[in-house]
Amino acid sequence: RTTKEDLRRGRLFADILPEPPTSPNCHVNPALFGDHKVRTVAYWSTSNGVQGCYNLLCPGFVLTSHTHTVGAELLATSVYGSYQIALELLIYRDPKTGDWWVQEDNLIGGKVTIGYWPNQLFGSLNTVATMVEFGGLAYSPPNVPPPTMGSGHFEPPSFLHTSFVANVRFMDSSGYYTWEPVDVPFVDQSDKCYESKFLGNTGGHTGFASMFGGPGGASCM
Repeated sequence: RTTKEDLRRGRLFADILPEPPTSPNCHVNPALFGDHKVRTVAYWSTSNGVQGCYNLLCPGFVLTSHTHTVGAELLATSVYGSYQIALELLIYRDPKTGDWWVQEDNLIGGKVTIGYWPNQLFGSLNTVATMVEFGGLAYSPPNVPPPTMGSGHFEPPSFLHTSFVANVRFMDSSGYYTWEPVDVPFVDQSDKCYESKFLGNTGGHTGFASMFGGPGGASCM
């Protein structure tokens, strides 16, 4: 289990309190990998943080794909003000086993099943998730300037300049997608380091979207 690393992460997070959270996403984590490359990550932990780990460093996430892995470098990344690269993920619960699976869209529009968190890791979460979070996460050791989040800029509603989570949909227990959330609270957060904003339904291929990011740096301390 890694602690006190300089960490940047964009995440999709399914949880039912107080059970273990799961999170498939991408991040930069030099303490874990020894570099500053953007990599995919699968993470789980107990609600108190005592147990849990990244990727395959402990029993937990089960890799099933022969072509995709967790911890892999993302060779194509977004360019500020230019083309944007999106990592399209689906996390869902198998109603028969209670396992939580992760799928990724491939370049030809299909789905690649990457792996799953077995139901033995969870309590109530093997029945239903009551909360979904999406956004960004940044962390640095004490007395170390926080890293940038996303592009380092926060310029909504520009998808060319600000990190985003877009086309957010929710799958119900029957396997159907809900496009328009009902009675779901959205919290925009901001401070002198980072900001986030829920944009609502932006239409087109971006759908329901949220943006996040900020420069970090010594001024945040």
